[in-house]
Amino acid sequence: MKKRNRKDIYLDKLSKYFDNGDNIFPKPMTDLEFSKLISEYLLGENWYQVYPVSHEQCNVYKADAIIEKYKAV
Repeated sequence: MKKRNRKDIYLDKLSKYFDNGDNIFPKPMTDLEFSKLISEYLLGENWYQVYPVSHEQCNVYKADAIIEKYKAV
């Protein structure tokens, strides 16, 4: 069995929004769904926040972790 790369796995997760019958536009995605999908893709499925903070505060930690991981050298 061929191992699938991460990009293909996450494009498959995204494909449910394009399965929209005859409509040429995708189904809507909430901000939370977007944040979760992109965070899992960029940070990994096992990334988590240990501090007891609100969802909005957790977004700050996610942004910081993404920037630190993908900062230009």
